[in-house]
Amino acid sequence: MAESPVFRTMLTSNFMEKDARLIEIPDKDPTTFALFLRHTLPGFNGLILSDASLLKVDNVLAACTSENEYKSVDKLIDHILEAELYTLSKYLTASIQKASEFSPTAFERNRIFHRISSDTKANIFTMRCKAMESDITNCMHVLERYGYADLCKNVECGAKKGYRGKNCIQ
Repeated sequence: MAESPVFRTMLTSNFMEKDARLIEIPDKDPTTFALFLRHTLPGFNGLILSDASLLKVDNVLAACTSENEYKSVDKLIDHILEAELYTLSKYLTASIQKASEFSPTAFERNRIFHRISSDTKANIFTMRCKAMESDITNCMHVLERYGYADLCKNVECGAKKGYRGKNCIQ
């Protein structure tokens, strides 16, 4: 609190935040919040944070990322690069989870996608594949429940039968 007169006032005066266990800061993206934390956490020394402070930042950013709904990959790529730069593993994992919800094409169109490490790209792809596999398994269970699974198993997908891959699951 010593580093932030605004928070000192908010938490020690007669404001509703004084006794709150949780203070919401709406409309703040994780990157902005990380910068805020870097300047208000005790132990801040230039751009160097203590391990305890980095852990706090990592946890907060991971939680913010998990709760955020991303409409495009642009901000998400910024978050991934920031997590890689500062070695924030929980933040990176949460960002990878969100990234796996987008198509690879969405990433390839982004001009800074190439900056993401190969390991992170592989993790995004692997997580996306696992999600797709889970979706296919769930779809097969629904088809089995209604007695249609045998139709898919007995049909050869492709041009011979006039089916496209999305119409048939083997």
